[in-house]
Amino acid sequence: MDKLLEILLKMAPLSESLQKYLKLIMVPYEFSRGEFIEHAGTIHERAYFIVKGIIRCYTRRNRSDEDKELEINKWFKCEGDMITSIESFQQQIPSEEYIQALKPSIVLSTTFAELGKLYEAFPEFYKHSHVIATRERQFQGHVSDMLRLPGKERYLFILQRYPELLKHIPQKYLATFMGLEETTVSRIKSQKRL
Repeated sequence: MDKLLEILLKMAPLSESLQKYLKLIMVPYEFSRGEFIEHAGTIHERAYFIVKGIIRCYTRRNRSDEDKELEINKWFKCEGDMITSIESFQQQIPSEEYIQALKPSIVLSTTFAELGKLYEAFPEFYKHSHVIATRERQFQGHVSDMLRLPGKERYLFILQRYPELLKHIPQKYLATFMGLEETTVSRIKSQKRL
């Protein structure tokens, strides 16, 4: 809980009463490697703050050339990040996304209903939400920019902006995140080493 308060205090002030309320509504959960936090087809009722670990979000799509499904990774988040399936959470509709722990992870979580009560009781929290939403828009903008680049430049973009992803995320997941085949990523990496 201290880590969450520390991060939120860097965004904007937190009154003592807001800090106490957050401590009441944020519930800790632990997930083992590979465990699902949320599944597609359900309404994602919870928002999460990552205390420890790495978590991915992906969708499944049918391949046009085969009968099997392909996992498309949409994002990877780690310690200090807030996560949820935004569309499902905000609109309270079934999600197309799976959220899964890639490493043993500890999160703090609260529900859509509890956040609604939080905003009513503590309008000051809108400042924090604005900062979180702005960071998410920036990340999505970076992803959009990256996907417009040629393959090698996509890899270099990730290497420059998010080097921790290359250290901790399996190559097959990074490949779909970058919109590339895994063999293409291997080739780019080997050329980079030369």
